Amino acid sequence: METFFQDFWAMVDGAKTITFLVLFIVDFIAGVVVAIKAGEFAFNKLANCLSSNVLFLIAGYYLIGLMVTQDPAWQAVLIGSYALIIATMVANIGGKLKKLGLPIPDSISKLLVK
Repeated sequence: METFFQDFWAMVDGAKTITFLVLFIVDFIAGVVVAIKAGEFAFNKLANCLSSNVLFLIAGYYLIGLMVTQDPAWQAVLIGSYALIIATMVANIGGKLKKLGLPIPDSISKLLVK
């Protein structure tokens, strides 16, 4: 059982988990700043970020990590899901930065989450 957890943690730990955490915090801060700028900020809405789709995607990533420990053929799915989650998180942040007035070209902004 100990080697199972070591194998799992080796799959999902390190830079990937830190990257998720950093992007989640940046997204959270950008969301708060956008809400303050729009005059819609409320303390009782701060926990709404915990129900975001990104957290469900990250949970799915860890679930796929569990599957990889049982069947290494899932490794490509794990790598692909990591790339898609990072792309989604960056798009969320980019959409919020666009709302703050950051000059993002229209060719890129059409790809961002609004």
